[in-house]
Parts: sequence; C-alpha cells; structure tokens
Amino acid sequence: MKKILSAALSMVGLTLLTLQGCESPNVTVFDSPVALSDETLPDYTEYGYNTAGASITATGSSSSSQHLWRILYPSPPSAHITKVDYNTFTFSMSGVNLPAAEIVELSFTFQADIGDTLTGLRTLGNTQHSTQQNNLTANISGNQASFQGLHITSASLSFNRSRSISATPDARLYGVSLSGTFEISGETLDGVNVKISSGRFDILFIKYNGTSFSNGIK
Repeated sequence: MKKILSAALSMVGLTLLTLQGCESPNVTVFDSPVALSDETLPDYTEYGYNTAGASITATGSSSSSQHLWRILYPSPPSAHITKVDYNTFTFSMSGVNLPAAEIVELSFTFQADIGDTLTGLRTLGNTQHSTQQNNLTANISGNQASFQGLHITSASLSFNRSRSISATPDARLYGVSLSGTFEISGETLDGVNVKISSGRFDILFIKYNGTSFSNGIK
C-alpha cells in the first residue's frame, strides 16, 4: 500500500489552470504528484486532490492500538454523496486501515439542500454537522473485530470549502471539489473505545447519476 497516490494527479487530469469563481491555484503544485507513505496523513488541501485520512485509536481495558486510515485510490470511485430522500444525503468514503490493509468505510448522514446537478454540491461549502447539533449520524463498517457492534457516541463533519474546477483550453466544468474535516467516537459492546481523529478530506467529485455524486477516473 506504500505511496498509493504517487501518480494520482496526472491520472485524474489535474493539470488545471483555472478555477471558476475563485483564484487560480499554483500550477507547479498541481503538476506535483501527491506521494504518501504508510506512516503519514495527507496534508489538508482544498483543490480536489482526492485524498483523505484519519487516525484510528482503539483503547480497551488491557490494550490499545493506533492505526492510520486513508482513502482508497480513486479508481473505482472511493467517495460518494448519495441521496437518501429529497433533503437527506450520505457522504461515504472507502479506505484502508494501515498497516493491516483492511477495508474500512466511513459514512455520515446529514440534511442539505443540494441542487440536482454536479454544481449543486457547491452549497455544502462552509457547513457544519454534528451529533451534538442533532443534524448528523455516522457509521464505521469493516471486518475488524473492534468495529463489530460499535455504538457511535459522537461525530462531526465540516465541509469547509467547495470549488468548481475547470480545465483549459475550453474552461468547461471538470468537477466540484469539497474539502473539510471529520471526527468519530464510539464504543463496542465489550467496552473498547474507538476514536477517529484528525480526519481530513479533499475530494474531486466528477460524476452525478441523478442519485449519487462520486469521484474517480473519467
């Protein structure tokens, strides 16, 4: 799993020179690959690099462990925002729990007014959701024993920024990037406390099928 994303930018076409409605990014940064080792979280960015990561800590009465969770490479799509009903959506990200290389999916369900187009995601920018505000539910699914029967005690999700990203030469819409942060805490039936902290994501959504927005390779 080492350096999963070392060639991610070139393969998703992120040699982008303009941004609709906002300042142009540093072109040198866009041309640089995002290389990650198994021991590091991705930096927090806001340009649709298709990265996400978090620290997972499990603490029991006699032992504790700490792991790194990172989103899967975006082919096939690894992030979705799916419509549950007319104003309820679920944001899910499939990733790998390292070093065990086990698939773990994080999901957050919230209410929002999202238009029926790809650019409708722009309305999520600068919005916050949490269990304390009673406008968020969360779930962790995976084959690890520490996730079985997990009861979520608190969670938060912030969409800090949204961008419509266009590519030259015709400046047609390429996608919408959403970046933000998240945390989840829970407890298993046998008293193991699970905490996902330092969560951050930077996803470029490029597809909408009428029900689900997703990232991935075109």
